[in-house]
Amino acid sequence: MTFSLLDPAQLKALIDSKSLFSSHRQAAMDLVSARGSLYWRRISGHEYLVKEISGFPGKSLGRRSPETESLKVAFENKKVEIKEREQSLKFALDRQQKINRVLGVGQCPPTLVKLCNALDKSGLFNRFMVIGTNAMYGYESLAGIKFQDDLLATLDVDLLWDSRNKIELLDLFKGGPGTESPKGFLDFLRKVDPSYKLDSEVDHRAVNKDGFMVDLVRPRAKSFADEEIDKTPPQADFSAAKIFDMHWLLSAPSLETYCVSSSGRVARMRCVDPRAFALHKNWISGQEDRDPSKKRRDYLQAKSVAELITDLLPQYQDDEEDFAFMPSFPEKVKARARKAGVKFVA
Repeated sequence: MTFSLLDPAQLKALIDSKSLFSSHRQAAMDLVSARGSLYWRRISGHEYLVKEISGFPGKSLGRRSPETESLKVAFENKKVEIKEREQSLKFALDRQQKINRVLGVGQCPPTLVKLCNALDKSGLFNRFMVIGTNAMYGYESLAGIKFQDDLLATLDVDLLWDSRNKIELLDLFKGGPGTESPKGFLDFLRKVDPSYKLDSEVDHRAVNKDGFMVDLVRPRAKSFADEEIDKTPPQADFSAAKIFDMHWLLSAPSLETYCVSSSGRVARMRCVDPRAFALHKNWISGQEDRDPSKKRRDYLQAKSVAELITDLLPQYQDDEEDFAFMPSFPEKVKARARKAGVKFVA
């Protein structure tokens, strides 16, 4: 077996972490929705209640009256309540994350957890998906297990950009009034870690001071005639690598799960359905242009995730030999999986 079960204490800590993270995230969102202030403004001899949010013009909520006075008091009381709840949950989550570190609950690279949290807080959670080896950290959290270290060893993360809605990469980072938005994907990464620099050889990769790499990929159009002109300024920012088979993954179901770092920190992670992961990894393990040193591990990762599904993830089990539940994958991929013995039921 290429993975081990978390012990009862680790499993409890993982469950508690997910619950606290979700509750704190909601409280933080509530705090954002309650931003701004209410105050009285005198206009033409009358007082009006005005709501003001940084970067936006003030909006009048009506002339001073018992109703608007009650509205002001209720708003301020509610804001205090939300802030106290957010701070209390943050304290509980910080404490839980220290417990995670002591118990060894997770083994995801801290850099990846920081990146996932940054995507989530920036409203980009549904725009990017973790694919490749690092998606396995999401499956660990889903099943309450740990994969063997040698299956996970990597210094790069592949982010699949969902470019199907025709929004350009730079446009994703344009915020509203009063916000300091990143100037592009590289600037976004530098807000996570200032040491990120664009790779000198390829413009779809950034590398930080520790050698951790972020590769940005997107699906290649089915024909060169359909390719759109990339509006990203040359040498200014990322230009996602266009890879043909990425549309197989992008059209497959995605998974919203969690990842836990070796330091105990928690983040939401969006990754590909584990069955799609196994099918894709098994496919690339047989490609002639694949780095030979990676082929064997690709195959072992595919078998390991398939085994995880048959043993611990009944919600993904299916005995259809034609893999009809993955219509985005062509028959050649499914045929290779059948030949390799990849299956999703015991």
